[in-house]
Amino acid sequence: MVISIKMSRIFLSSLLLTALLITGFPTQAGTSGPVRVLFLGHNAEHHPSNDYYPILAQALGPDAIYFDYVTSVEEALGDAAYLARFDALLLYANHAEITPKQWEHLFDYVENGGGFLPVHCASWCFANEPGFEKLVGGRFAHHQGGVFRPRTIRPDHPAIRNVPDLEAWDETYVHRHHVRSRHQDGGAEIASQVS
Repeated sequence: MVISIKMSRIFLSSLLLTALLITGFPTQAGTSGPVRVLFLGHNAEHHPSNDYYPILAQALGPDAIYFDYVTSVEEALGDAAYLARFDALLLYANHAEITPKQWEHLFDYVENGGGFLPVHCASWCFANEPGFEKLVGGRFAHHQGGVFRPRTIRPDHPAIRNVPDLEAWDETYVHRHHVRSRHQDGGAEIASQVS
């Protein structure tokens, strides 16, 4: 069976909720309470952030994770005080450039503990700023698409017994300029492509 668009939206919502819960960061005010997320999207049909914003807001609002949505880099990053009102910045868009002032605000925000959630196509953004690929961990090079089928090793395991074979179409992202982490071995390389 092929995973539907509805299922991919549920997956995206779950992914973001998991990312926010795993980080366990306190709110910008330093207290527990609602989590405020600034969602920087774009007006485009490819990677339709306009479609995902209401889905996320509806799915995560009951858990006190609230989203503000903008499509302008200047609106999101042009004013450091505005950005500081949020606990996290979610970037799911294709924005080609960032100004030095906007970059300074984003970098300072993250350095001062603001959460940064670059999702899917975000590694393509801001090609004019080399520091951005260091923040994200690499730079989008290209992608392809394909159908993926998990291989079941133990079909009799109680967790997957009677689960039908699954398949899903997705984009495989290949990245370049991988940033070496202090957590990597001296000679280790990051795998750049899903196989």
